[in-house]
Amino acid sequence: MRQDLLTEGYQIFPVYGRYGYDLCIEKGDLKICFSRDGDVVRYSRTLGDSTMERIIASDGGRVIINPVEPLNLPDEVTRFLEIRFESIIIEPEATRRIYLTFPIEIGVFISKKAAFRCIDIFSRAQPKYSLYGPTDTGVITRYHWSPLSLALPAPDPCCEGVVELDIVNTTKGWVEVSRVVLENYGMKIYYDGNLVSIKA
Repeated sequence: MRQDLLTEGYQIFPVYGRYGYDLCIEKGDLKICFSRDGDVVRYSRTLGDSTMERIIASDGGRVIINPVEPLNLPDEVTRFLEIRFESIIIEPEATRRIYLTFPIEIGVFISKKAAFRCIDIFSRAQPKYSLYGPTDTGVITRYHWSPLSLALPAPDPCCEGVVELDIVNTTKGWVEVSRVVLENYGMKIYYDGNLVSIKA
């Protein structure tokens, strides 16, 4: 096995996936470990100065690590994600596809049969918030600034995902667009080993 795949005796796995309880993942300053201790399983996670520990009473189950909607930290303040980007002007009656980034939150779940439980959510991105709309009737949004790309970007899938955004101008005039607001109910996140994405 290549030496760069080993750190302190643990194999470095891709972060996202399904695992058993004997697991230790390291990626940069992130470390996630499940270990058996007698009749219980101990979970520990460190990310920079942030730590989380859990004790799980389970004889056998699975660990699932997934990207989740970036609306959980530090608390569920809002259900809206606002992405600002360099403005683009769209010609009349036209559709243009652009690519944006969005911040990633990572959820750690345990499962047994059909029962699932989230035991931890963390992120490398510090959450920022904004007000979308008038001060008296607007809504609080999770705020993210993104570069605008015309080709599919390749951010670190543990830090950022990609929004594939189709902008449709149904009017007979030019329109200028510089932000999109997404609601969590329609926010379906797709992922593989190299890309976390949303279509909008």
